[in-house]
Amino acid sequence: MRSFQINFSVVCLCLFSSYINGQRQCSTPNGEIAACIPIRSCTRLYDAVTTQDKQQLRFLKESQCGTRGGPLVCCGSYDNYRSWGSDDVPYGDDSFDWGGTTRKTNVPSWGEDDDDRSWGGNRRTTTSTNRGNGNRRGDNNRRPGGTNNRGTSSEEFGGWGEDTFSNRRPETNAGRPNQGSGGKLPDRSTCGFQDVDRILDGQATGLREFPWMALLQYRKKSGNLVFSCGGTLISSRYVLTAAHCVRGQILTKIGALVNVRLGEYNTETDRDCSNQLGFEICNDKPVNSQIDNIIVHPDYNDDSADRHNDLALIKLKREIQFSDFIKPICLPSRAERPRTGDRLVVAGWGRTEFASSSPVKLKLWVPVAETSQCSTKFRSAGVNLGNKQLCAGGELGRDSCNGDSGGPLMATTKNDSAQWYLEGIVSFGARCGSQGWPGVYTKVGEYIDWIKSNAV
Repeated sequence: MRSFQINFSVVCLCLFSSYINGQRQCSTPNGEIAACIPIRSCTRLYDAVTTQDKQQLRFLKESQCGTRGGPLVCCGSYDNYRSWGSDDVPYGDDSFDWGGTTRKTNVPSWGEDDDDRSWGGNRRTTTSTNRGNGNRRGDNNRRPGGTNNRGTSSEEFGGWGEDTFSNRRPETNAGRPNQGSGGKLPDRSTCGFQDVDRILDGQATGLREFPWMALLQYRKKSGNLVFSCGGTLISSRYVLTAAHCVRGQILTKIGALVNVRLGEYNTETDRDCSNQLGFEICNDKPVNSQIDNIIVHPDYNDDSADRHNDLALIKLKREIQFSDFIKPICLPSRAERPRTGDRLVVAGWGRTEFASSSPVKLKLWVPVAETSQCSTKFRSAGVNLGNKQLCAGGELGRDSCNGDSGGPLMATTKNDSAQWYLEGIVSFGARCGSQGWPGVYTKVGEYIDWIKSNAV
């Protein structure tokens, strides 16, 4: 169940005095006669709160029709202003091209198996200027059912009737976030999806961006709990991180690893909220899980400056229930490799074993560096990189300072910017954000067999 707190501060619209089945009639901003019901009972408007589209939010505010223990809204057939021009196409119409045509209003893209956005296997493919537009990975592992699907009948959308539209679910509470995967690694139809998709330029993330990100919590000798590394959720029981975050010097410098935190945004607040056009949108409280087991790659050597095989799995004490704020990322394909110049995303709170830089989650595009040049650079400093390590960044002040030790380096496919893959794990670098010195990451794609054989 979504947990968005919504505060309305607008004047109520004029209401009709008639009632239907005990519900008061009202008129939507589009002039449609509808019922005045609690916001949580009107899924299409409730879902509109989570979008980043200002026009949809204004429509929602103008749809308020009263209060009764909470806001009431006039729940019609649309979640936005209806255009009556020639280019207005009903959502379920046969002529609507699902292969790339989009409405004037932006709607978030979603996966066909993301329960809150599921429509019988047909996913609307949207184009948005708010997406990162860097180079993508190859298209060998593109999601199924993602293009050239056309809405032709209510049966294609689960048989919910004539008033079912392609970008909204019916008024039911049946659609809920995935309730976990029994600890198994998720398949490509359910992993790597988030509910927002914005330009990445080094600014703070949105509340629901990168919901697979984790923080590792350590207990100092004083008894205080501190965060000092990151990780990435890959299933309902496993977090992938760097080996140096769970073994060796960090344990003597900081203390024992005791918890993994998921669903965090701002480490300085109990609950994280953002305000958009008068609506206060809040996430769930973070989830802390104790640790059941830690599996370090057998070939990792904490005494080596090279940090080859800097990889570890953390098995959580309990199965994590997925939500809008906690979801697993996809593992990459062995067949695909990031190429020089590809722009990947590093995100985190800037927490390493040496420093912490931000209470809120940060994000940044970083370019993949040329392998031989990076190897030569680090060889001059006495570090020998291997073919299972990846270099990215190297721009002044813009590097894995924006990420965490053990945190994710991520990519999307060029044909589907809605699904994310874990390409690398933050391992080490020179002085943070030094020009000409890329950060070094462990290549996750080189360890797929090891991950799958141990994450069971």
